[in-house]
Amino acid sequence: MQRCRSRQGRAAVCVHRFVIEKSCGYCYHETNMEGQDVKKSLPALFITLIAMLVILSGCSPSQADTQDMVTSSPQELPSYVKRFSSEIQQTYLLAAEHAETLSYMPCYCGCYESHGHVSNLDCFIQEVKPTREVVWDPMGAT
Repeated sequence: MQRCRSRQGRAAVCVHRFVIEKSCGYCYHETNMEGQDVKKSLPALFITLIAMLVILSGCSPSQADTQDMVTSSPQELPSYVKRFSSEIQQTYLLAAEHAETLSYMPCYCGCYESHGHVSNLDCFIQEVKPTREVVWDPMGAT
């Protein structure tokens, strides 16, 4: 942080787009160009960054192994879903049973950009292989 070179108590603008208000020869107070106190806005910035990380972590892949996400049929749930409540398990079974209907419903999880979700079905099922094996998606459990 640079000290204001102004000795008359005038405000000077530094190269970092901050206004440095000089009250005497040795002290200074930083504000941005709109006159807001920079030090007072740092906690708000920190909280905003933490909130963004929490939100984005919901869009990150689960720690479930790919092996745990594949089952031999749509009626068989993957092991990671069995750890959740019966409501979540029922939701996954309903998603498999009504896959065509869910394929017409838009995705509401917000991960259409990061995971390529096009429909609500993508939140539960990644792929149904020709062998009828199902690759499940952990997004529906969150």
